[in-house]
Amino acid sequence: MPADIQELIQSLVRSEYQHERKDSREAPTPPLVTISRDHGSGGCEIARRLAKALNIPIWDREILDAIAHAANSDPELMAQLDDKIKTRKDTWIYNLLSGQNAFIASYRHHLVNVALALAQRGGVIIGRGVHLILANRPVFRLRVVGSLDTCARRVMASEQLDYERAIERVKQVNKERDQFLWDTFHHHLDESACFDLIINTDKFDDRWDDTAEQLLRTIRLTGLDGRGGGTS
Repeated sequence: MPADIQELIQSLVRSEYQHERKDSREAPTPPLVTISRDHGSGGCEIARRLAKALNIPIWDREILDAIAHAANSDPELMAQLDDKIKTRKDTWIYNLLSGQNAFIASYRHHLVNVALALAQRGGVIIGRGVHLILANRPVFRLRVVGSLDTCARRVMASEQLDYERAIERVKQVNKERDQFLWDTFHHHLDESACFDLIINTDKFDDRWDDTAEQLLRTIRLTGLDGRGGGTS
């Protein structure tokens, strides 16, 4: 874990207060990047390289752990909601086990609080619709996409699947992520206006270092690399 979850939860209370009181003369907050990605598009590879270049942490599973802590829920139970809500039956099961009548609303509440806390700490935040939560903050919102064929071929290699199963895997994961976004925020992943940049990695031949370097230049052009102000 790159950060202490208890400390993160405590920072929830401070996050909005600090944002409202922020003096323009203060040093800029650490860089903040959100990444939404198609399965197999290379989004996670790009995230790791951007985080290293910007000297900031990656927030992925850690977000779920923090939400689970805040909601006093079972972390393994919450992990099953990671970027997906499979069926309404699943939601009923979650309601039963968590003792909450409106589990999705509760999850969204805790997710928003965690995202606001992370906005004060900086980092690369992967998925969870955080690009919507932080849209009015100094954040660079990146979406990484790829064709079904290219993404499937990458998944073949990374998950040891044959081509047909990889195709189905990519379709399934992308559908679940989009369904999560709709159920939680009533938005879809293909809404281009919700992002600052959308990149198709088909022609990049998995050259993730070069791709991240190009993206880093773009982030610096916006002033959102921690060296100055900038707004999204």
